[in-house]
Amino acid sequence: MANPVDVFAGAGGGLLFNVLYDGLKELTTKYVLFKHDLKSVKSTLESLEQVVQEIARLNEDLDRLEEELASLKTQLEEGKVLVAKCGKVRVWSVYKKYKYSKKLLGWNDSLKEQLEMLKVHAIRDGKETLTTVKRTEKTVSQIKSTSFSIKEGVEQIETNTANLQVVVSRVEASVSNIEAGIKQMQQIEAWCAVPELPTLTVGLDGPLNELKMKLFNNGVSMVVLTAPGGCGKTTLATKFCQDEQVQEKFKNNIFFVTVSKTPNFHQIVQELYRSKGNKAPTFKDDENALTWLQKFMREEGQNPLLLVLDDVWSGSDSLLAKFEFEMQDYKVLVTSRSEFPRYGSYALQSLDFDNAMELFRHAASLGERSLHIRPDISRQVISSSREGCKGFPLAITVAGKSLCGQPIEIWQERLIKWSKHSSILDSETELLLRLQTSLDVSNKEMSMVKECFLDLGSFPEDQRIPVAALIDIWTESYDSLDQDILCVANLHQITNRSLANLVVTRKDKLQGDGYYSEHFVTQHDLLRELAIYETRQEDPGHRERLIINISKDNFPKWWSKQKYQCMKARLLSISTDGEFSTKWHNMELPVA
Repeated sequence: MANPVDVFAGAGGGLLFNVLYDGLKELTTKYVLFKHDLKSVKSTLESLEQVVQEIARLNEDLDRLEEELASLKTQLEEGKVLVAKCGKVRVWSVYKKYKYSKKLLGWNDSLKEQLEMLKVHAIRDGKETLTTVKRTEKTVSQIKSTSFSIKEGVEQIETNTANLQVVVSRVEASVSNIEAGIKQMQQIEAWCAVPELPTLTVGLDGPLNELKMKLFNNGVSMVVLTAPGGCGKTTLATKFCQDEQVQEKFKNNIFFVTVSKTPNFHQIVQELYRSKGNKAPTFKDDENALTWLQKFMREEGQNPLLLVLDDVWSGSDSLLAKFEFEMQDYKVLVTSRSEFPRYGSYALQSLDFDNAMELFRHAASLGERSLHIRPDISRQVISSSREGCKGFPLAITVAGKSLCGQPIEIWQERLIKWSKHSSILDSETELLLRLQTSLDVSNKEMSMVKECFLDLGSFPEDQRIPVAALIDIWTESYDSLDQDILCVANLHQITNRSLANLVVTRKDKLQGDGYYSEHFVTQHDLLRELAIYETRQEDPGHRERLIINISKDNFPKWWSKQKYQCMKARLLSISTDGEFSTKWHNMELPVA
């Protein structure tokens, strides 16, 4: 008969226990927060190893088969796999820490079942011991010693199992508290917060003073700041909120809300409540939401209050009407591409040549590093850029960033391309074509930057995109971005070219600490439109990204006609508005 001790490939399961010890040691080093608890788990395993040795020896003395310990071996094997998986959890992945803490608790439950089984075996062995006592005094002595060892081992297992449950409970509670705290801090900081200004703003001092005079007029409570997309409306609104005179008047009663093309009134009211650290109410309908908004305004409007409604689209008159209140020192600043005749408006003009030149030179880093660029060439490019970009700061910045550090031949090539765009194009399409040249790439690295930029267009408009989500997408999609740090480095390439903005809500962040769950990316509407425009140049049946925006119940024509039975897209994005009510068509998506 095989030696029962060999069940675990070593005396008392030495090899299997050693694997578990090594895994726990690695976890202890990796997760300092749980160092004390993980040492307790290691101590529990050491005690359990001693018990296994005793049971194995007893089975051999009683000439028993090894099946009694086989199930315990199975549980330890599962523990080995679980510890290995825990070791692969990323440091910043709070969700996975919580997930595997739950699995550790499940493993503990299995150990309890083993404990109950060992108790039954101990009772059985005790009865056999009493029977053997009648036969021989020597055998009685041996069995008594062995039974005592079993009893002691079972009690030790029971004690250690209880300790393990305490450890797992502590881990679970700690993870839950950390997750809740981080989530609460992120949300309070993000809701209705005023954005940060770009490193350089030009041509806004005059408009800022004019806007203050207009909005601070006693007879005016709402002003609509109008200009085409990318002209600097949000930047001016942000500069207004950060102005010293405005800060002195409204203090911490400034709320900055992004509305977007498909406004959600319920969500706006909820964000206002959350910005004050309150629980977000739920609403039956718009009338109920309006009642809660009135309550919020009565409470917060006791002091001067400024509300900014950013990126309001045409046709939102009824939404703006909901924010009309007869209150002293209550002001509403609206940014929109459209005018709303019912309210006073201020039209933001595009940059003049001097301001456009200053912004372009800053974006292109024209200084000592660009002495190789002839002044006449740079002036022609700036002039062409200002004209083609229509004086819009966003387009000028993107155009300038795309030429930063490039040789003179690239500048000349860009000048030729920009001069070819015809004026018969509508302004938005012409601007997109001008921006499109900024995506021209000549090497593999910049080609990857372009691909990742196009991926950003798959996310809904005016949404914070979690960097963790981008890392998951890019590590799966691109072989050259198979590590988190490579994805983040690529993201910095995108933001350095002003194609997106990186927002970090974690205040104690250390550079390169590998913790990205509190990083977000935002993108201007015009740049998202550029990504979608570039994507739609391909035939729908062969696009790598399939972006479908459904307004009301209007599906794309190619969808309703089922023109393409099979598409090769690797990234699918479907967004609808609040009026969508149609049943979905049948779709067969590949398994991720």
